[in-house]
Amino acid sequence: MKRYLIAIASTIIIVAIYNLVNIRLFTLDLTKHTRHVLFSHLRTTPQIDTALVLLNVGIMDVHEIEASLDSIRKFEPRAIGVNLCHFKQDFKYLQQKYSADKRIVFSNCTNGQSFGSIAIIANGNTVTHIRANKSDSFEAKLIGFNGTSKETEMINYGGGQFFKADLNNMEWWMTSGFLKGKVVLVGYMGDYLTDSIYYFTNTRITPLNEYYGESNILPDMYDIEISGHVISMITGGTFINEIGLVARVLVLLLLSVVCVIILTFVRTKWVLLNIFIAGLQFVVLVGFGSFLIVLFFDKGYYLALDELPLALLIITGVTTFLNIIEGRAGTQQGV
Repeated sequence: MKRYLIAIASTIIIVAIYNLVNIRLFTLDLTKHTRHVLFSHLRTTPQIDTALVLLNVGIMDVHEIEASLDSIRKFEPRAIGVNLCHFKQDFKYLQQKYSADKRIVFSNCTNGQSFGSIAIIANGNTVTHIRANKSDSFEAKLIGFNGTSKETEMINYGGGQFFKADLNNMEWWMTSGFLKGKVVLVGYMGDYLTDSIYYFTNTRITPLNEYYGESNILPDMYDIEISGHVISMITGGTFINEIGLVARVLVLLLLSVVCVIILTFVRTKWVLLNIFIAGLQFVVLVGFGSFLIVLFFDKGYYLALDELPLALLIITGVTTFLNIIEGRAGTQQGV
């Protein structure tokens, strides 16, 4: 019974520490690699959101962008969102020119809003949530979104993929009827559109980053793409339900108790073999935790188990130590 109480107490204390001290106390490459493999093999491949088109301004100047916007308007899009926060040039006259056209919305590049949207919540350069009660944000204005009952919503970066093209590649997007009824986002996605990021202007770190959670990592997504995911999530109703603290703690406690049960009943008289079993079950349970994260996320739920590796490490170490002590005591009594 003592080892079960230790496991439960350790888990609760670790959860409390993670909630009070908002830092990553323990990072293990195993969880990152396991999550990456599971994400690529288990998770459903997102479909292309055909209601949204992203056009990259690249190295075009203000006057070239103006001419392109005039052309886009002729193809009857539902709305046109323009993010030029990367610009060194003054483009206020563009905002004034199109102010009467309610379909065109410019992002807010003032008051330190370098990402162009007051809805985006940035933790340093990392973006995971939006302010869901902001009906005057860049994204909300584009689609007439009045907000949700929640103060914040987690961005569903897996909700869909998008049609992308360079704005100056007019032959691609001027195809008859292609833009009609769609939301068109115009912004910077590199000097030239590429599969990977080589230009780090107006870029952020998202949970899709392969090295997410580590320090000093390169961004993986442009601001206009983040806006695309926000709009796709809202229009598609694919909001992510974040699993609450109580349910998370119950999952962590269950895995902690399972850890103790395995080490208690699957033990031998050989110390090295017990240590090997302890290490193996640690790997399996951490991997199972990663499996749960991906499985729930694929179903529209976010289950945070950041505390799991540290909790299992402590519980595994303590339980294995108790097993060794009890084993030696039993051997001495037998003698």
